[in-house]
Amino acid sequence: MGDELEAAGCKLRLGPDYLEGLEQDVIFRTPGLHPRYLAEAAAQAAALALLAGSCYQGKMPLLAGIRKAGFHRRVVPGDTLRICAAVTEERPELGWAACRGRVSVQDGLAADIELRLAFR
Repeated sequence: MGDELEAAGCKLRLGPDYLEGLEQDVIFRTPGLHPRYLAEAAAQAAALALLAGSCYQGKMPLLAGIRKAGFHRRVVPGDTLRICAAVTEERPELGWAACRGRVSVQDGLAADIELRLAFR
């Protein structure tokens, strides 16, 4: 516990006709990055933080569930994402961990997610 991983500088880049290829954001009802991708990014950052430890090497992380998620603003092309994940609870003998992920953009918090990972 206490491990934290930060991935800064992830930039969303799309072509000039980006509105045609984007799904409509179900939270904000405008074109933008779907919130499920923010949850997936937080889960991947949390998995990397846990895989850095010796007890999970050689195991595959799986997103077991999202306990709570808050989406605060939409993410649009040109936004630079800052993804942080911290381990809040860990049970290596059972092969799972609870984590908190935060996705921020230039002008504030985009998503705050509590999730669980399982390892097999």
